[in-house]
Amino acid sequence: DWGPHDVAMCLNLLRESPREIRATREERMTQGSAVAETLRLELVFSSGARARIRVSNMMEKTRRFSVRCAAGVLVYDDIARNKLVLQRDGEERPINVSPEPPLSRVVKAFVAGIEAGNDATASLDLAVDVVAVLGRCARVLATA
Repeated sequence: DWGPHDVAMCLNLLRESPREIRATREERMTQGSAVAETLRLELVFSSGARARIRVSNMMEKTRRFSVRCAAGVLVYDDIARNKLVLQRDGEERPINVSPEPPLSRVVKAFVAGIEAGNDATASLDLAVDVVAVLGRCARVLATA
């Protein structure tokens, strides 16, 4: 259910499209016309970075995104009290983020761009790239 958001964050953070995609279906259940699945995606980038994404409509929703970098592990958890923390050497250091919902900030930035007459196509390019990556994932799953 959250796959597009996770893929968008990876592409936006790394500023590149994956050179390789692996996708596996861990679990699938049908009940009537409803389908429930757990999928695991791995995106491999030319820079050497890898993204591992697990999406499911079979478990309680979580909104957690982790990035391992030289400074430690940055963890964004939309449900946690401290939404963004840096984990390093067994310790967690909270990082302040705006309490305003991300979608509200994006919509405000979009409107400001239109009002200023700026080229606001970067987010459209990202959306096209996300759809292309998800299409590649779907093709991998179809052949599995």
